Amino acid sequence: MKIVCIAGGTMGHLNPAISVLQHIKQHQSQDTCYLITDERCAKFIQKSTQEDNIPKAYILDVKSPMILKQAIKQRKFLLILLNLFTLSINYALCFFKMLQYFWNIRPDIAIGFGSYVSFIPIITAKMFGCKIL
Repeated sequence: MKIVCIAGGTMGHLNPAISVLQHIKQHQSQDTCYLITDERCAKFIQKSTQEDNIPKAYILDVKSPMILKQAIKQRKFLLILLNLFTLSINYALCFFKMLQYFWNIRPDIAIGFGSYVSFIPIITAKMFGCKIL
């Protein structure tokens, strides 16, 4: 069985994902596990993946929607439009990257741990008929 854990944004999302992966590896050693996260958590997982026998993570370059919130606070219409355009393009590119990634690994189960990072992979997993947790 192939299992994908999707977490990112902060360590509050990533630590539970790593714990689940460790538990699966200890009790279901025949299962293949994958981790999808963002660039902010990439520096934290390098140490964990080497020490704890967790597979190398796929780093998804998802932009935070917080840039849009900041533009709205500043009430700059052109900046809001630019940020909306940038986020739309970024999310579309991430969606196509996830399509390719899921096509290659063909997971059976996808486990989301929250944050904006998990939105696109969970939607993609649903399209591939994965069970979602």
